[in-house]
Amino acid sequence: MKKAIVSAVSFLIFFENFYRPAVANQSNPASQPVSSFSYFSQGRVGVGLAAEYFSGDTNVQMVPESALGNIGVNQSQVGKKAQPALSVEIGGINADVRYLGFIMSWHYAEASNSARSPIKSANFFSHDFRMKQYADFMIKPGYKLTPNIMIYALFGPTLARWTHTSNQFNADKLISKIKIDRISLGLGLGGGFEYCIQKRHAFSVDYTYHYLSSASKKQYMSYVFGLQTPSGIILKKAQPSYATIAVRYTLFFQL
Repeated sequence: MKKAIVSAVSFLIFFENFYRPAVANQSNPASQPVSSFSYFSQGRVGVGLAAEYFSGDTNVQMVPESALGNIGVNQSQVGKKAQPALSVEIGGINADVRYLGFIMSWHYAEASNSARSPIKSANFFSHDFRMKQYADFMIKPGYKLTPNIMIYALFGPTLARWTHTSNQFNADKLISKIKIDRISLGLGLGGGFEYCIQKRHAFSVDYTYHYLSSASKKQYMSYVFGLQTPSGIILKKAQPSYATIAVRYTLFFQL
């Protein structure tokens, strides 16, 4: 998460140096004040539909008290899925080459992954990770290489609903479970390129990586092991993240 924050600050410094000169280079800036509306020579708003490839990863740790013995877990799980995504974008072009936009998108993922530990034992945990849905709120600074082609960066907050459940089994009989169910705040970083036809039809491809805040839970439990049932507190911590590759079509309307 610290790396993500540093990257976001670097983006902000880039914007400050990238966009300000466009205003300073206008002819006779002292004689004609620049308003927030005249800063952008062209504005647009659009609705989009994307086909995405989603890959979600979560790192899971379970740390038991000594009374529970050696039942700790430290593993990663990956859930992958192809999915649609809806988006709304608003933005403006300055000096015919610089673009600044904002994209809000909603994604219904339902990507999941299951794992087992230990692999060979009558007493085991099944670990089920599920990314349910998430929403992105991305700032989109871009630079037009030609009137139709633009490269851009993406960064901004993301909200994701996810769950991670660890079920304890003894001879295939469910004994207990530890479940984390969260809506986590995170940060997304990425970039891509856009090809626009007649200023209304835009096709874009982008990659975004999302960092999410971790979640933890403590629970008192008994662990069935043969004829023994030791009891104690177990601490479970999950750290999810995910990446998407999206191919998007957006229909724009000029402002």
